[in-house]
Amino acid sequence: MSEDLFENIDALKNELKTLRHQLNTAISELDHLKNKKNKTLQDDLTDKVNLNEYFKLLFDNNHAVMLVIDPDNGNIVDANVAAARFYGWPKDVLKSMKISQINILSPEEIAMEMQAAKEEKRNHFYFIHRLANGLLRNVEVFSGPVNIKGHALLYSIIHDITERKQFEAALKEQKELLESITKTSPVGITVVEKNGKISFANPAAEKILGLKEKAIKQRFYDDPLWHITDLSGKPFPTEKLPFIQVMRTGLPVYGVKHAIEWPDGRRVLLSINAAPIKDKEGNTTSMVASIEDITLRYRAEKELLKAKKRAEESNRQKSAFIANLSHEIRTPMNAILGFAHLLKEPEINYENRLYFVNTILKSGNHLLSIINDIIEVVKIESNQIMPDCSPVNINTLLDEVNNIIKGIIPENKNLEISLRKPRNEQSYIIETDQVKLRQILINLLTNAVKYTDRGYVEFGFRPVKDYLRFFVKDTGIGINKKYHKLIFGRFRQVGSDYSASRGGSGLGLAISKAYVQMLGGNISLKSEPGKGSLFIFTIPFKRAVI
Repeated sequence: MSEDLFENIDALKNELKTLRHQLNTAISELDHLKNKKNKTLQDDLTDKVNLNEYFKLLFDNNHAVMLVIDPDNGNIVDANVAAARFYGWPKDVLKSMKISQINILSPEEIAMEMQAAKEEKRNHFYFIHRLANGLLRNVEVFSGPVNIKGHALLYSIIHDITERKQFEAALKEQKELLESITKTSPVGITVVEKNGKISFANPAAEKILGLKEKAIKQRFYDDPLWHITDLSGKPFPTEKLPFIQVMRTGLPVYGVKHAIEWPDGRRVLLSINAAPIKDKEGNTTSMVASIEDITLRYRAEKELLKAKKRAEESNRQKSAFIANLSHEIRTPMNAILGFAHLLKEPEINYENRLYFVNTILKSGNHLLSIINDIIEVVKIESNQIMPDCSPVNINTLLDEVNNIIKGIIPENKNLEISLRKPRNEQSYIIETDQVKLRQILINLLTNAVKYTDRGYVEFGFRPVKDYLRFFVKDTGIGINKKYHKLIFGRFRQVGSDYSASRGGSGLGLAISKAYVQMLGGNISLKSEPGKGSLFIFTIPFKRAVI
């Protein structure tokens, strides 16, 4: 509809220009005849009558709205049929009116415009004219001087452009709305011309692409400075670029994802939708694209996937832990129940009875240890445990732990337990939680003894700047490097079959790590299969005030 309107307007303009030329030609001929001296008066009068009739017919029967106006007083001298039809007044009424009764400008403004037309300073005007029914119409007026019967008048050719003005206003409103949308849109919007050069970028695109619009418009869609790759950093296929796809197929594309590089080297991940812009013949002339920065979302999705895998692994570990725990609980429970039944036999001698009682006590202690570990993990996970610091003599504490560990070495193991302390005579009395520090050392040493059949287990400490560095070293089975980070997780045991034969809940290292972190330190592991293990942990070296 808009294209037809403009085409009609252009046609009417051409028609009005032709008409104006015809009028000027007719008037020139009249003037020429008036000055001719080589004709008889009768011939002159006949020619004048014929030309006047021609001019009158041209004026009256033209489809264009036409008026003849006296610029001195604004009187409408003549009006054609089209004018009467347009304005709604009969011709004789129009010819009795002044132009000020039609034009809504003030009389002073009308006089100024007529003078401009009379002096041919301007011949193209835009006015608002009032119709007989009171409606106002936007008009385009072509006006110029004409000499009729020795009197200087103005001819005016009027065209109704109200619909065009309304269309232009609507078009302007749509344009302003579109500009407002593109300026405030959180999505980047760009336009790429047929030659591949970017011709437009909104503020969001500036933010996403890391450049101002002026710099963006100097680049092509595949400029090497973009450093386009896929999301993993590998080269991105050229044929999959949105511009190439749209220009080849003439169809929209959605969700094309690739990465670009900012001038500062930062990688940004993009998701692009693109559509062709076509001319009225249906040919693709350019492309419009919406661009979204998905960098954070992509990373979040990757983290979510990792979290999902961790959760699945945690569930698997818990299932393995529960299966192992049921075995750990049944074994001492069976021993307790079995030997308790044997104690009921009257003929049991003292030595056997004593053995049964010791076995029941040992199994009971083992069961209690498992239950305590479970309770401790639950308290740690629910943040119910806080460090209770007090002055602790590290040398004395390690001597106590050394005696405890030597007392739990099985008789069938030929292990040497050694304690190493700093050689100086300095007193190491620090402010820390004695119970938790002792438990850390006992857990690590118990594991070392459990998984070492021959050789030695060595532990000790030394000061390193603001920390005390503790270690537990053994010559046991060792731990594969792929398990070094996992081994401190809850319910973790390395080599489930082998570990199951050694016993244990799989909570000791998790508890130890939690305690070390509570005390303000870190724990790490160095180990290889068959070469033993070295656990190292630190706690702050805060001297106690006694």
